[in-house]
Amino acid sequence: MRFPKLEQVALPATFVALNPGRLHPDGSRYLPLIVLRLTGGTHLGVVDRHHRVDPARAGTAGIVRLIFQLSRIKLQPPGQRRCGMAVPPHEQLGISVMPAACGQIVSVLTWEQHRKLDYASLYTELLIDIGDGTVGLRTTVTGADLTAVIGAEQLQAGDWIELTNSRIDILEFSTQ
Repeated sequence: MRFPKLEQVALPATFVALNPGRLHPDGSRYLPLIVLRLTGGTHLGVVDRHHRVDPARAGTAGIVRLIFQLSRIKLQPPGQRRCGMAVPPHEQLGISVMPAACGQIVSVLTWEQHRKLDYASLYTELLIDIGDGTVGLRTTVTGADLTAVIGAEQLQAGDWIELTNSRIDILEFSTQ
């Protein structure tokens, strides 16, 4: 998986543990889950879909490159400038695999808007400063009125946004 400006995506974290995934009835394993501890102590579970992280690095601090995908995205209400991740713990694991993230757009890398019949669609890639670091966003939004869905006709660098219902891909973990 490629992401434009990936070198600007950087979030300090500690690679706490790797759960290799349960054994599937056919003998293969489900995708591995990497547990990260973010700067503020929050634990985040990220599935290593692309097998990019060396399990031997468990227990080390470094920089993680996370891309939020398939997210719901909306402008924060006027006057709000929240940043960070809201990570409700998963009941069984004690970690979150689908956090909400808030922050400020650093750069709009891609913005492709189309209108077909009764609905519009938007494909966008953004760099977002969430306070402790920068994450990437790649998502598609559809709706009859995209302005009503995202809160603006078009998002710009400097806008404060909120991401929910994201699937998070880890593209790299490098030690400092």
